[in-house]
Order: sequence, then structure tokens, then C-alpha cells
Amino acid sequence: MCALGACLLASGRAFAGERTTLALLIAELQAVADAMEEDATVQADFEAFAEARGLRPTPALRRDYARVRLVFEATRDGGWWHLRWDITNRKPNAEQVFAQWREDPPLFDASGRPLPSATAECDELSALFAFLVRRLGVSKVGLLWPVWNHVVAVWSVTQGEATHRVVVPTSQVFLPADATLGTDGFDPWRQKTIYTYRRTDAPLRSRVPDALVRAFVDQAWTHAFEDQQTAQRKRNARSLALDGS
Repeated sequence: MCALGACLLASGRAFAGERTTLALLIAELQAVADAMEEDATVQADFEAFAEARGLRPTPALRRDYARVRLVFEATRDGGWWHLRWDITNRKPNAEQVFAQWREDPPLFDASGRPLPSATAECDELSALFAFLVRRLGVSKVGLLWPVWNHVVAVWSVTQGEATHRVVVPTSQVFLPADATLGTDGFDPWRQKTIYTYRRTDAPLRSRVPDALVRAFVDQAWTHAFEDQQTAQRKRNARSLALDGS
């Protein structure tokens, strides 16, 4: 782990100006994911993840796991970026999340209590996850309707002739408090086809407030190396404070 300024210097990038681009945020997330690949705690969780699913712990799978886990913990309801779940009746894409982020919301109030960076429904959160993780190079991610009125994301892993579907629960709706990445609370094969989410909800050149990008990157470096159990406990506490799922 490193302090935000040091990490930005290490990645060879710096923020210039009051507003920056989505591309810079993606580039900084790549640096976090690269570090996660080599972290002992993340690697222990990865080995357990692969063993539980009968997957070979290849370097390619390790790379994808780091990126999926990073974006999942950042963008889930109650995650590092303080997304808040609520019913919005909006379309299943992330456009309105980016619109709320452009308003430059603070992540904490003056006393340090968390504030929501955006409010989004389950399909919007799942679309946001799929959109961002695909920009980090994980291609086989799409949306699953485990029941008619709920959406989560699914990451498909192919090894040899077998495809494994990993549920990515971007909210806790219909799930117990300990449900996290890879939960068996939903059947990922209930839906015959998982279409890769290819929609461009925001162009990489789109402007994002500098302070918000700094805060997002800082939160990623701060929490990316926590073990899965600790990450879940903190997510539950944040979601409770934000009045999420």
C-alpha cells in the first residue's frame, strides 16, 4: 500500500487541473490492480476462490480476479466509492451514476461520516461494474436477472472446454449479510445466455471532477489489500450508514 500522492508518482501520472478524465481514473485503477496481483492477502483469497470452484490458478485468472475484485468492492452498494442502492426505476445502464459524479459529491461530511457519491438501482450498479471492469481488460462480464425484479453481474471464466459463471452481487438485495463475490445465493445458470455488457455509458475522454477521482483512487489504495471478510464487514457498515441494501 502507499499514500495517494506516492502512488500517483509511482504510476507516472498526476492530476492536472480541476477536472480530469475517466481515462485517468481507469489508468490509476490499473495500477492498483497490478499491485493487488502481488499482494499476499489478495493472493490467499484468490487461491481459495480458485480452489472452491475447481479452477486452475493461472496468471491470467489471477490478473482478472484482481480487476474483478477491485471494481466490485469499489462500485457495489456500500463499497469504497459510497454508491447507495435505492429503487430509481431508471434504465439498466450507468449513465445516471456518471451524471451524479459530475456534480462532484463529497464522500464524507465534516465529521467523517460517509455520504453517498451516487444513488443507483441494482441494474445500474451492475452495469457500472461491468462497464468499468471491461475497461480494465476483463471481457466476459454481463448482467443476470436471478429473479424478474433484480439484477446482478456475472463474470464468466472459461478454462479448457468448461465455462464457470461467478455471481458478482453489486447489492445485498435478496442475499444474506455475508454474501460477496462468487456467492451461491443466486443460480448463475438460471439465465441461458449472459451477454457481455458492451454499452459505452461514458466515453473515456469525459470529464470527472478532480477531487472525486482523487478520493476514488485514495479509497482504492486504502482498502484494496483487505481480506474478503474484512472488506465485507466494512461494506455492511458503510451501507448501513448510507441507508443502502
